[in-house]
Amino acid sequence: MKPETFERTVPFRPGWKREYYDGKVHLRPSWVTIDYTLKLTHRPERPTQGLRACERSDRDRLIDAFIDSFCYAPEYACDSMKSYRKKAAEYVDGYFGSVRGERSPCSTVLEMEGQIVAAALVKLRPTLPPLLDCLFVRPACFRRGYATTVAARAVNRLVVHGQPILRSGAMLANEASIAWHRSFGFLERPEYFVAQSRYYCAINERERLKKYNLATPEQLAEWSAKIASLKDTFDRVSEMPAAL
Repeated sequence: MKPETFERTVPFRPGWKREYYDGKVHLRPSWVTIDYTLKLTHRPERPTQGLRACERSDRDRLIDAFIDSFCYAPEYACDSMKSYRKKAAEYVDGYFGSVRGERSPCSTVLEMEGQIVAAALVKLRPTLPPLLDCLFVRPACFRRGYATTVAARAVNRLVVHGQPILRSGAMLANEASIAWHRSFGFLERPEYFVAQSRYYCAINERERLKKYNLATPEQLAEWSAKIASLKDTFDRVSEMPAAL
């Protein structure tokens, strides 16, 4: 691929590093992360066989499900398969250990035919709200609402335990995770690097479209309006003190 072809065909996307060298395109996710908060209220649950609390005996099945679920996720895009498998085991062991807090009994899995196909894993933290530490669904079970199913069960158990707030996070590069958090009702907490990334990414994308005549005047005007809104957000967040 020639440099001009790269510039013409590869868009700027928030949360992604976009580079060209040695005659190749190099796309890597950045570690810019969105912080979410959710006010907890009771959620409707659909009757689902195999929905249950996560247990320590689930370790090996959780590792297998984790490897299957995140194999194409931005979080592990730069890992070899060997490294990825190691990180999957480390994550699950950390979940059952004390990494980022203590394992919550509200954590929920969905088991089908002996396999865990979805999980909402929650950690309890002494001075902060509980954390939705990991949410995943096996690719073969996408588009069935299983992420919402396990999350709703975990939320309802947290409500029973008197918890008012749940926190979560998503990489800016992970568009599917962002979409799910929004649909479930999580609210994004203002964060400097998220606002900065979105703002400058939009500027670069508008200029790319303009330079190569890839957008109509109306579309460029829409980009300019979007950039103005993103700049307002960026300026506002820049003036805010850091929050826990």
